[in-house]
Amino acid sequence: VEHIFSLDEDDVETRHATEGYRRVLNPSWGERVTAVRNWNAAAQSASSELLFVIADDLLPPIGWDVDLDRAIESLRPTIDAFAVKIGDHPSTKDVLLRHPVVSKKFFHNHGLFHPAFDGLFCDDELTGRAFWRAFIIDLRSSKYQHLHPTLDQERDQNPSQRRMNQISEYQLGEQVYRSLLPRWRRAVLPILIGERDRYRCSTKFCRLTLRTQAIVRHARRFAIVHLRKTRKR
Repeated sequence: VEHIFSLDEDDVETRHATEGYRRVLNPSWGERVTAVRNWNAAAQSASSELLFVIADDLLPPIGWDVDLDRAIESLRPTIDAFAVKIGDHPSTKDVLLRHPVVSKKFFHNHGLFHPAFDGLFCDDELTGRAFWRAFIIDLRSSKYQHLHPTLDQERDQNPSQRRMNQISEYQLGEQVYRSLLPRWRRAVLPILIGERDRYRCSTKFCRLTLRTQAIVRHARRFAIVHLRKTRKR
């Protein structure tokens, strides 16, 4: 496993804590959020076949690497463009790539986080891009502990989280997200590839089938909601 730390050069505390490790030091942007820029810089520096994006509030389970190897054992990361969704949220319906794993081929073809983002909504756009341009493996069975205030009300936000979750950051992130992904694609919930299907998921036909199923599901949900509203009238 190749560990790469990417941080602002004026972050004295983190520079001290990561001394001796491989790292990427990036110029300070003052008060501007630098999460996306730093993650992308680390990805650009990596040489491995898989890229795993994490932050300092994610704790992996014992055997996380074995779980990951098993999930992609039929795939070729240098040839197949794919992403992996881990279990970093308590909801079983959650499909957001907060801490994405992407293959080297995916990174080469589609990049990691879009550079127009600073932080917020970058994972929403990446999830959509991974679904519509490649495919997403379901590894939500591998449970990670995400120590984030949105999941634990007793946990206070650290300075970085407070800066990232400002209203201005939400507005900027949402604006960029809406400009990059059409409305109808944002509305469609991605379908993840399970263990039984991963052996054929690299085929174009399988990916087209998944996208068609997702569109049909969305159309049904929309029709049901519209019917309920009509009945209430």
